Amino acid sequence: MNYTIQGGRLSASDSSTPLAVIKNEYFTRSREILSAKNEVLGHTSALNDDTDGNISHTTYSYCTAEGKELLHGEPHYAENEDPEYSGWPVARMPLVDHADVTLNDQPYELYMQNSQNYVLKDTEGHPAVQIMHRGIIGGWDIQTAKRFAPDILCALFVFCRYIEQENEMPLV
Repeated sequence: MNYTIQGGRLSASDSSTPLAVIKNEYFTRSREILSAKNEVLGHTSALNDDTDGNISHTTYSYCTAEGKELLHGEPHYAENEDPEYSGWPVARMPLVDHADVTLNDQPYELYMQNSQNYVLKDTEGHPAVQIMHRGIIGGWDIQTAKRFAPDILCALFVFCRYIEQENEMPLV
């Protein structure tokens, strides 16, 4: 299955009709995911239960409008980047490049190949979802090996953006 995200709207690649919409919740990292009929399907959030900046205290979550968690993620540092073992870098944040993701009790790994390409792999290492930036034309292409609900694809896209934000230097 092939999809496109352009301007926060998920649609099938061969259609401009939105299947779901990602909406910012101002002044937070949370996002609201709406249906094509503008009904709230759920909310994403990135929570850190500690103030030391260590990613090991961060979780990503996607919950339905009723509050049931469908998607859970725990980000991790890239190899040799964990400050617990290699210390904090001086001029940048330690690199975060993947997250353990649980979808409907199934484990997956979400990898940031670079800031423009992400892949969700199953336990056998097969790509379940690939998210690729479209370059100068903007937007993102999404390819799936099996059918996922539109809100789940939007939540996975938001999780990718959360991983990317973990690598930004915080402003004070």
